[in-house]
Amino acid sequence: MHFKIFSEIFSIDQSIKNISNTPYSIRYIEIYNPLPFPLARQLVKNLNQILHKAADSHTKIVPVYTAFLHHENKLLFIDGVHPTTIMDID
Repeated sequence: MHFKIFSEIFSIDQSIKNISNTPYSIRYIEIYNPLPFPLARQLVKNLNQILHKAADSHTKIVPVYTAFLHHENKLLFIDGVHPTTIMDID
């Protein structure tokens, strides 16, 4: 299911590229899952690898996975899932 969603997104991305006569920029944000289950982390890594295949001169990927990884206690809200608005990183 997740892979089908990526396929549809990339199809829209390609349509924009094919019909655009003006400069454009597309940004994707990596997926991050703060839950420390090995299977979940592997799935997220696989999905992000697929996402990076869309990168080109007009399409950039915002790398949030490694920014969050191992910084969960500083970057996540007290619920341990949602990002916090306080960005005090050493």
